[in-house]
Amino acid sequence: MRETPLFRTPVSAAPSARPIQPHEGCVALGSCFAQEMGTRMDEHGLRVLCNPLGTLYNPASIALLVHHAVEGGAGHLPLFETRGRWRCWLAGTQVEGESRADITAMVASRLERLGQALRGAAHLIVTLGTSVCYRLRDSGEVVANCHKMPASLFQEDPLTTGQCADVLTGMVGELLRVNPHLNVTFTVSPYRYAKYGYHRSQLAKATLLLAVDEVCRRQEAASYFPAYELLLDELRDYRFYTDDMLHPSPLAADYIWQRFCQSQLSARAKDYVREYEPIRKGLAHRPSDPGSAQYRAFRQALEVRRGELRKKYGFPCAPEGDGTRTLCTQQNNPPTHYVHNI
Repeated sequence: MRETPLFRTPVSAAPSARPIQPHEGCVALGSCFAQEMGTRMDEHGLRVLCNPLGTLYNPASIALLVHHAVEGGAGHLPLFETRGRWRCWLAGTQVEGESRADITAMVASRLERLGQALRGAAHLIVTLGTSVCYRLRDSGEVVANCHKMPASLFQEDPLTTGQCADVLTGMVGELLRVNPHLNVTFTVSPYRYAKYGYHRSQLAKATLLLAVDEVCRRQEAASYFPAYELLLDELRDYRFYTDDMLHPSPLAADYIWQRFCQSQLSARAKDYVREYEPIRKGLAHRPSDPGSAQYRAFRQALEVRRGELRKKYGFPCAPEGDGTRTLCTQQNNPPTHYVHNI
């Protein structure tokens, strides 16, 4: 009897040498795909802090943000005002304030939270979108987002494979000095940058893939999860994209999430996620009358079940409103960094 043909190209995702345990703190930084995976981790009850200053796309911006977070350098924030709103070149478009004082306090608070999370987390997931970064022409500073400001303010800077590898290696090294037990998992976003043209977009992805491969050789704490290959090689069909034909569809994100769980979660964490599923569905329920006594009792019962489950799986005994608040903290004195000179 002939084997049934398999009409796809299976992509292997090796089990993590240090898988995520249910009680461990995680941080997710990077592109929209990092946001996608971080949101799913939070929804499934895992302890994750995801992009507290918005989405980031290139290695230089991510490394610069990490440096500010662990160094505690909120006193020298690159702030600017446009159209009556204050913003920060380190942050995405979602981060804004009505005054310099507002944006300073907001960014400083989020940087402090990120720094604490990075010192206490067991896992950092970094999703890289592109090797192209943008610099302010007047200062040469790398920006995380151009904030729809005039193009004349910026200089486009495509980073080489060596530059990407060096900045990411340095970032991992800096993190390990303040958190020696941190495990760093890199992914490359499967989103395609049409604005560069598809050939340049592929060159940027190739640069990132080569750079991450080099970082994983240099740093034992670094590893790679093949999100890019799962969409481009295994799924490889426009039905797995949204209507713009560039972003992964919810179906594709669900599949990559399943593969991420298989590869990156421990057996105990998988058990926890399985037991948490009824709670996740209950929290996602949208009632017709959110203010009713019946719904309040339902939510209280869910919180009791969630507390019992987290106690069972060894979560820290600390107040929790979501999956991000219990990342433990350590106090260390991080070193200065190199990233300004990329």
